[in-house]
Amino acid sequence: MSSSLLRAHEVAERLAQDIKTIRRNTRRGLYPFARNLGTPQQPIWRYDARGLERWLDTRRHDVA
Repeated sequence: MSSSLLRAHEVAERLAQDIKTIRRNTRRGLYPFARNLGTPQQPIWRYDARGLERWLDTRRHDVA
């Protein structure tokens, strides 16, 4: 089964951050679960839902 892909506004909701922050951090390469489905000139960013959960788990463990 393939995992679902999220849009930036869905990631923003899950992380309780502004969508502009999500987009800026995506461009900076801070989210390993982000994938560009477009071109470098016109990116279409989608975010792997399972990757996001794994990323959040590692950050929770780093804080503990």
